[in-house]
Amino acid sequence: MKYYLVAILFGLLGLSGCGDASDPTRPNSFTPLTSIEISAENPQIANLTSTQLRAIGNFSGLFTRDITADVIWASADSAVATVSNDAGTIGRATGVFPGSAAISAALDGIQDDFTLTVSSATLSSLAILPLTPTIPKGLTAQFEAIATFSDATIQDISFDVVWSSSDPLAATISNAVGSKGLASTVAVGSTTITATFDGTPASTLMTVSAAILESMTLSPLTPSI
Repeated sequence: MKYYLVAILFGLLGLSGCGDASDPTRPNSFTPLTSIEISAENPQIANLTSTQLRAIGNFSGLFTRDITADVIWASADSAVATVSNDAGTIGRATGVFPGSAAISAALDGIQDDFTLTVSSATLSSLAILPLTPTIPKGLTAQFEAIATFSDATIQDISFDVVWSSSDPLAATISNAVGSKGLASTVAVGSTTITATFDGTPASTLMTVSAAILESMTLSPLTPSI
């Protein structure tokens, strides 16, 4: 009986120290963070554009988790590129001047470094997608800004442009973090959606059509008379 109680006691102690495996940032001695790996949507970006960085944590080789929002981001050369620790944009790096900058992500004494290159390429063309869409009233449309630069690279710069609608009474478009480029219909009509990057605009016509029937219900449901 004594050995049985001791075994139970050690089992409870073990459970109390394991932590929640679904929470990789909770300190524990069984699966500590052992390494971090940074990846980028674009390891090379044009000046004045940005890219989203991701930090993947390896916990003792047992599992990996996305810890982008948990690490502390830093740039070794903020004159070349900055990186955000702000909610909504955490891990987003922005080019300030052509060159290379080491971007680091650190947590619990573990750090990884990533070299981000900011090119001197200039904008060759800017396009908006979707092109001339027709959206029923009551629905939304997500627009993207695709840039081609002088070095033949192509980047999605939807986050970096300034969005505008020529007729907000027909449709509005967001510049807020988390919903950039999202157009919301207001009334039947048309509006010109414009994306502007470093003084260069690109536009497309958006038409708001009449609302369409999406569903219909019958009431009362399965009545008994």
